[in-house]
Amino acid sequence: MELENSTTLRSKYRWMTRRQMLTLTTINFSVAFLASCFALLAPFFPELAEKKGATPIQYGFIFGVFNLVMLLVSPVFSKLVLYVTPKFIVVSGTFIAGCCSLLFGTLNRSPPGTPFIALAFILRSVKAVGAAAIFTVGYTIVGAEFDKRRATAFASIELSYGFGTAIGPAVGGLLYEIGGYMVPFFVLGGILMTLTLILFLYLPESEQTFEEESGNFFRVILDFGFFVDMLNILTGLLFIGFNGATLEPHIRQFDLKHSTIGLIFIISGGVYVCGTLFWGHVSDKMPNSRAPLFLASALYGTTCLLLGPAPFISTETCLWMVIVSQVPLGLGSAAKLVVGFNHSLKHTISRGFPDDIPTIATVAGAFNCVNSLG
Repeated sequence: MELENSTTLRSKYRWMTRRQMLTLTTINFSVAFLASCFALLAPFFPELAEKKGATPIQYGFIFGVFNLVMLLVSPVFSKLVLYVTPKFIVVSGTFIAGCCSLLFGTLNRSPPGTPFIALAFILRSVKAVGAAAIFTVGYTIVGAEFDKRRATAFASIELSYGFGTAIGPAVGGLLYEIGGYMVPFFVLGGILMTLTLILFLYLPESEQTFEEESGNFFRVILDFGFFVDMLNILTGLLFIGFNGATLEPHIRQFDLKHSTIGLIFIISGGVYVCGTLFWGHVSDKMPNSRAPLFLASALYGTTCLLLGPAPFISTETCLWMVIVSQVPLGLGSAAKLVVGFNHSLKHTISRGFPDDIPTIATVAGAFNCVNSLG
């Protein structure tokens, strides 16, 4: 009797099976290191690009082309799960991203001017294809595995993404100071290549069955409630993208080391990481509420006021205000992305779409499109 009670108690509090834990762990590691590779160049790439003859607009587009390609290919991957196993897509995406990261580390050997800009564009574009595979189908695999506490599971992916983007600039700046331009890309690119093998060996195959007609991209997105959720996510990502591309030039006036700049980038990511599981828990408890999204918008307004600062704040740019502004940015970002995605999926299912892989993949594809557009 005691043994039965003990088993029942363990089952009550254990919300993940071994299979779910293995799935979540492998996907989270892939997302974390891919995000690190994506973010690590922020503290030092603008300086190299300028030395190679690229203008701020040109290297801004090198940053931005990653998101443009993800915007275009994410819906493709949301349909591809009908014909190719999700595991194969994720493994292939990780391999592509790892190869491109290694090659990006050789750009300091490129001739200046047009060759440098063209190579950077090509490598970032191809890497974005791999990233779209991991993000879109990674969300799909996790969503298919978790019917309970799904928002918390999604939040753990955002936690991994936030952790990766948070440590990426700091690790990149540190490795850059230790070994120069090539070292950060070789280290993290090598880790991604290792993860390719780990995913191939340990990521479980999906066991869900589904109808081919269940995932219709345009039927899902052509809905006012879905549009409101995506608009909330878009406004959040607009400022994340702006902050990522302009923060380093904005604080260049303080003549900081690359490692210090990386630490400033880590603040918003660190707060984001801390907030994701909290907002995931909130979304699991209030799956049909948009209240957290309104609070997130208020936090973003605070960031905008402090970062500049706003013209009516009678002071010049202060380093401490820049640092403080990154806190509401991280907290608001966590709410907008975690709650926005989970609410959009819940809303889609409530409209009569089946709770299966194609539906989750379609919502994840739309989420990544909006994410990239922002």
